Amino acid sequence: MRTPDEDLAYDVLMRDGTWGMTGCLAEAQACVARRGHDCLDDLTQLHVRLLALMCSGLPCNDSSIRVHFNSDLAGLNEQLESLEDARYVEWNGTEYEASALGREVIRQTGIEMLHMDRFRMTGDLQRSERLLNKLERGK
Repeated sequence: MRTPDEDLAYDVLMRDGTWGMTGCLAEAQACVARRGHDCLDDLTQLHVRLLALMCSGLPCNDSSIRVHFNSDLAGLNEQLESLEDARYVEWNGTEYEASALGREVIRQTGIEMLHMDRFRMTGDLQRSERLLNKLERGK
């Protein structure tokens, strides 16, 4: 069973970068960057999602990376090196692991996305209720 932080990291991993019903990874990333994690400004959503995979409790091996990303492993080496340069991941001798800083960044990004989800869904619900009320009065 995953921890709440691993569930949150999985939610970050599954974001596609558009608003939709699931919030916006780019906006959440920008909010967290403004709060002191300046290195996030230099990272793409692919970087953040790759870091989220490492925080999610899912295996971070070749097959798992292929499942979640439409990229080969050779193409992801640059992203991993960038994450290492920013101190978000560490090489343990056999694989990369999220550092404490990386886990905190994913946690803060996930929390920001949840706030955005709640804000957006509340607005959508209120609009739906107003429209339903108008339609029901019109009958």
